[in-house]
Amino acid sequence: ILLRARPVVSNDVPGSIEALGPFADEWSAPLDRDDLLAERIVRLARSVELRQSVGNAMRERVINEFGVDRMVAETVRTIVDASR
Repeated sequence: ILLRARPVVSNDVPGSIEALGPFADEWSAPLDRDDLLAERIVRLARSVELRQSVGNAMRERVINEFGVDRMVAETVRTIVDASR
C-alpha cells in the first residue's frame, strides 16, 4: 500500500510503527483509542490534497528505507562481516 502512495492509518502495534516511521505519531493511534483512529481516517478522507501529500511522502520513505538496492547492500554487508 505504501509503495502505491496510499496513506496508512494504523494502530500502535509493532511492525506498523516501524513501517510508518516518522509518520507514526500523526497517523497511528493506541489500540484503546478507536476515536483517535477514526479521527485520523476521517481527516484523510476529507482531503484529496492531504491524502496525496501524505501518501507520496510515505512512499518516498519506503523507497529510501526499504528499497531493493539498500536491502541488497545491507545483506551483502552482513554476509561479508559474518565471514571475517
